[in-house]
Amino acid sequence: MDKQDKIGILLIDDDNEVLEALGKVVELTGWKCFKAPTGEIGLDIFRINKIDAAVVDINLPKSDGFEIMKQMKQLKPNVPVIVLTGLGYEKEQVEKAVALGASGYVSKAMPVKDAITKIKAVLGRR
Repeated sequence: MDKQDKIGILLIDDDNEVLEALGKVVELTGWKCFKAPTGEIGLDIFRINKIDAAVVDINLPKSDGFEIMKQMKQLKPNVPVIVLTGLGYEKEQVEKAVALGASGYVSKAMPVKDAITKIKAVLGRR
């Protein structure tokens, strides 16, 4: 598989440590990783690159993750979006995200390998 065919994963989180840690594991999986510290930058990356799945933090500055996810779904409705939260399991947030079209949910408290497992699962459903 050449670089053009690599699966593209977009990570959006304002926590640089999360971006770097999850980004390294995404790249070790063999995927191309796009990282954005804000939703606005993430949307720009999403618009101009081949993105196969996105992981979006719910709690972002300016536009929250729900708003970013809505815009992503308008731009490319078939790209799965997984919401990421540091708040632990927040039932209302997860339900709202799923209602807006999220394909899954990952907590920052989960091991990184669980996030990769979730990404693989949504990629397999496309």
